[in-house]
Amino acid sequence: RDPQNDQFSFNLLQEKVQSSWGRVTKSLEAQGSRKAELEERQSAALTRRTDLAAKEEELTSKRQELDSELAEVSRLEARRDELFREEGDLQQAVTNERRKVRELEMSRKEQQEMEAERMGLHSSWGSRAR
Repeated sequence: RDPQNDQFSFNLLQEKVQSSWGRVTKSLEAQGSRKAELEERQSAALTRRTDLAAKEEELTSKRQELDSELAEVSRLEARRDELFREEGDLQQAVTNERRKVRELEMSRKEQQEMEAERMGLHSSWGSRAR
């Protein structure tokens, strides 16, 4: 084996090329596998993004619905508070009117008693005059 021999040089060159070609082939296979893996991951990520976008839309809609319900609850609570105040005012008004009725009844009773006394005096005067 003479390093200066063309045959030796060709064989050495052929071995180097075959070795390099093997590395390139393996690298291409690895890149093909990596590409397939990345495409699969991309597809999964796109599916996940689509699912998340749908979920976000659903949650946004639900939030709007809940905001609407909350506004209605707030409105009803305000109305309830207003009705409680009105109830208190009405109870106070009823109490005042009952007091007035008692006062009027007492006044009427006093007038009737005074009238009865006057009538009693008139009848006793009428019997004395005879």
